[in-house]
Amino acid sequence: MGFISAEVKGLLGLSFWRACALAVAVTSVSASVLAQETFSILVAKESELLRDARALSVAPDGSLYIADTGHHRILQFGPDGALLGEIGGLGREHGQFQWPIDVASEHGTSIWVSDFGNRRIERFTRRFTYQGTIELPSSSGDVAGQPGMLATTAAGDLFVIEQDGQRLLKFNPLGILQAEFTSHKGTGWVSAAKSLAAQSDFGVVWVDEEANLIRHMDVFANPLSDLGRGQLHSPQLVALGEKALWVCDSAGIKRAEIEQGEFQLVLEMRAMHKRGIQQVSDFTHRGDSLLYLLDGHEGQLWRVALRPK
Repeated sequence: MGFISAEVKGLLGLSFWRACALAVAVTSVSASVLAQETFSILVAKESELLRDARALSVAPDGSLYIADTGHHRILQFGPDGALLGEIGGLGREHGQFQWPIDVASEHGTSIWVSDFGNRRIERFTRRFTYQGTIELPSSSGDVAGQPGMLATTAAGDLFVIEQDGQRLLKFNPLGILQAEFTSHKGTGWVSAAKSLAAQSDFGVVWVDEEANLIRHMDVFANPLSDLGRGQLHSPQLVALGEKALWVCDSAGIKRAEIEQGEFQLVLEMRAMHKRGIQQVSDFTHRGDSLLYLLDGHEGQLWRVALRPK
């Protein structure tokens, strides 16, 4: 197969997302936009600060943590976009990474990093003091499992997608493995897991891009009803708050009240495209009125204030 330039790939991806957004806007009842928005850029492409950034997480104090994958580091920003600190650099020592692909800082005083290339999960304080390492049990052979997406709860539990065996693993606050949820135990829907979020009361959710919906289980690994069936179109990312479930699909960012389950479109993909956001690598929220969007392809971080109509 011949090589395709990055410019051509970007145009192809942009055309696909625009086509999907248009189709959804015409056919989906749930696609009525419920808010107006104000965009503010916190990290611009011209800064060259980010390279192939993959993940974004917001801490309780409003600090933002980004897995700057291409630079093998984790960055900390203030809510206004000011760079507060960083840790990393290519290597195997604690505090060094090889392609970190996810970071979780939503709960407690620690941040967790999925250090993909070193096949481990590293734990740090919010000021980047090293606290410990978890190596995932192997699904086959002697090599440690390959960590993927992470999610934590307020109770301190850590959920991890182990990519080699497509397993969902649960660790307690001490880093001890408590549960394993795999496609080899009669739960084949784990095999398509992508993007992960957790909340102590609601449970754990992840994107099943093959089935076009969100899978749901409680924190004890008991499967619950699927979410978003017939309401989502090529879902890619998911986030959880205390009262709402957020999803990014080809139409844009959608939100559903946890108790109701009906998704409403709150930020259109075409509005993001107008600002030069080609693809959302990750997103997070602060309350119901503030979104943060990471465009790793363009090296940009955006803040979007939602104003109800």
